[in-house]
Amino acid sequence: MHKINTKSALGQTLEMKRLVQRLKEKEGELLALIEKKELLGVELARVKREYDMRMGKLYLQLDLVNLEIQKLEQTQNLIDKGYEPDEASRVVEEYFEQEAEKIKFQFEEKPDQEDKNSHLTEEAKIELRNIWRRLAHNFHPDLALSETEKRQKEEIMKQINRAYAEGDLETLTLIDSKQKVSNPVYNSPENLEKHLVEIIVAMAKVKSEYLGLLKSEWNIWRENLVQARRENRDMFGELELKIKMELKQREKMLAELLKK
Repeated sequence: MHKINTKSALGQTLEMKRLVQRLKEKEGELLALIEKKELLGVELARVKREYDMRMGKLYLQLDLVNLEIQKLEQTQNLIDKGYEPDEASRVVEEYFEQEAEKIKFQFEEKPDQEDKNSHLTEEAKIELRNIWRRLAHNFHPDLALSETEKRQKEEIMKQINRAYAEGDLETLTLIDSKQKVSNPVYNSPENLEKHLVEIIVAMAKVKSEYLGLLKSEWNIWRENLVQARRENRDMFGELELKIKMELKQREKMLAELLKK
């Protein structure tokens, strides 16, 4: 008759409990990092969207006017070198037509997305954030146990972040009601240790991504906007005025060149 080694079984049980406790602690640390990174990413996306909405068309106009000025200057330069006016215009037009398309593509209008967050009550905003936090804790891909699960969670997390960024409480609540969470099952200390290593690696990855966001151009914009609001200034409004003044000067310059 086979005799069960109770000491070995007990030791494994205690080791499992120790690893589960450590895993929970590390998962908590990872989730805190994920929350910081994702929330900052959402804020930076909002800053970029506002920038594109308020500055995009102005920069497009300015770049196209500057392009017209360059066309006239290059055409005159070729004429001075002995080209016939028609030939100079054709050569310059062929080159700058491609440049104009590049500029238009860069500032191509994206479908407007209503920022429902601005219409939410404070209570609704708190609910929005709480639902987002719960969903992020359940569906963030860095908490996945397999590549298949990771890909599935990546798609769900995209929907979650999009709804949160747009302040779409209705969609976020719908996602919350539809998605089901399955609790992971660990059948050995080896599986627990493997996942613990994966969590530690994920923590390093998320921390690196978070630091990257902090150093990004859009975070600089965000920090400057925060400071401007403290001073009761509309920083984007000031920039709009500056671009409009420059545009007016360049349009005047273009008109003068066309007269020649």
